[in-house]
Amino acid sequence: MARLLLVILIVLSAFGYFIIYPNYLRARRSGMHTECCDNLKNIGMALDEYAKQHNGRYPDVLSRLTPVYLKTIPQCPAAKKITYEYMHSSKPEVYTVYCHGDFHSPDSNYNYPQYSSIHGFVF
Repeated sequence: MARLLLVILIVLSAFGYFIIYPNYLRARRSGMHTECCDNLKNIGMALDEYAKQHNGRYPDVLSRLTPVYLKTIPQCPAAKKITYEYMHSSKPEVYTVYCHGDFHSPDSNYNYPQYSSIHGFVF
């Protein structure tokens, strides 16, 4: 009887693991993607604030935003390093910031998140 209960417990544990763990991973990836998008929005707001104080001109590199507009350039939560790229054009004065972190691979459910001065978020 004790063996039967042990076998049932092991089977139920394994079943729970195979049901719960994938959902946990999916929720974790979704949370990282959301945090990455929040970072992009914060960088975009800092770029807009910089432009307001510099006659509508955006900086040539993101590092010019620190420490006045951002304390530091944030890290992608999935890559655990700074993976944000910045493209800037002066005619017209526009920018795009995007993340090329490890998490945002072409085979994942999420595309490379982007934030631009014209369109806002682009997915």
